[in-house]
Amino acid sequence: MGPAIADLLYLAGLFDGEGHVNIRKAFVKKTNGKKYAHWQGAVGISNTNLPIILWAQRLFPNVTSHLRKKPRTKNELERLERFAINHKDLYTLTWVGPSAREVLRYLCPLLRIKRSEAEITLKFLATFRGRPGVKGYPPEIFEEREVCMSEFRAERSKEATNESV
Repeated sequence: MGPAIADLLYLAGLFDGEGHVNIRKAFVKKTNGKKYAHWQGAVGISNTNLPIILWAQRLFPNVTSHLRKKPRTKNELERLERFAINHKDLYTLTWVGPSAREVLRYLCPLLRIKRSEAEITLKFLATFRGRPGVKGYPPEIFEEREVCMSEFRAERSKEATNESV
């Protein structure tokens, strides 16, 4: 049994406005000097209201999440002090990998703005099936991930030009 539907609806609205979806491929260097691709799918919410972020985190108690407060740079602190600007701290809650898949499984049908990105991310996260084994994942898996990344980029560029609205 998952979170209550009213909570999911509220979280979906919050996610559509303050959330982020991300698929990335980074190259990581091993100790032996070889580079390998590291794939990752993540979703999260950023907000200045810590209680609402903690509430969202509690909705999925069996799912690993990462909560961090955005650090302020020295220049930013000086600027805020000089102009007497009272900015609130920004908190970010992130779910990565299987945790992101679990959260998106509930949110995806309820999203309006970020639904297509979320669906592509779910498809991407589905390519992580079990352990890769000694020889790694088969090439078809990497091809699936590349297709998902291309679709995701196309969706993002569509949003940037307001074609999706």
